[in-house]
Formats: sequence, structure tokens, C-alpha cells
Amino acid sequence: PIYRLYKSWALVPRKSMATFQALTALMSPAANFKNYREALRNAGLPCVPYLGRYLTDLVFIDEGHPDTLPASEGKDLINFVKRRQVASVVLKEIQHYQSIPYSFPIVPSLR
Repeated sequence: PIYRLYKSWALVPRKSMATFQALTALMSPAANFKNYREALRNAGLPCVPYLGRYLTDLVFIDEGHPDTLPASEGKDLINFVKRRQVASVVLKEIQHYQSIPYSFPIVPSLR
């Protein structure tokens, strides 16, 4: 958000500002989005998480760990620690939200 638009922010209703501030605190990047991750952990299913968090985690894992590790015989070994971390994000966390079917009501006017 553009915080220096003081006159514009002054026109935002208090209730909307309170909601905005609560959402800003929830999605704060502090401590690797700790507030969001905690709220998501406590949310019941079905739930649609923000997938951008998982994409960021996957990029962090990819950039932070080499694909292979050097071996004593000159041949590189596959870095299975990296593969386990990727599997943990994809299989454990993302698939958790796909474990319960989402039953949306049919809206005839939208068909």
C-alpha cells in the first residue's frame, strides 16, 4: 500500500481500516509469515491457502540447496535432503488441503 496518501487514507472508514490492519498483520512477512502459517494451521477444512507462500518456499529450497553433493569417487550424489524438503511442501502441506472435497452449491444463473 501507498502509505503517504494521507488524505486518501483519512477517507477510509474505521471499520475498513481495522480490517485492513488485521489483514496486514496476518500477512506480515516477519518470521517467514509466521502469523499466516499459524492461522492456516488453525483453519478448518475445506480451506483454500494462498499458493504464493508455497511457491516461495519451493524457490527457497531450490536456491538454498544444491541438486547434487560431491562424492569421494568424483561422482556426484543426488541430494535427497533437498528432495525430501520439496516433497514435504508439495505432498504434506498442499495435498492436505485437497483431502476433503469442496461441496459448492450449484447456482443455476452461473451455469
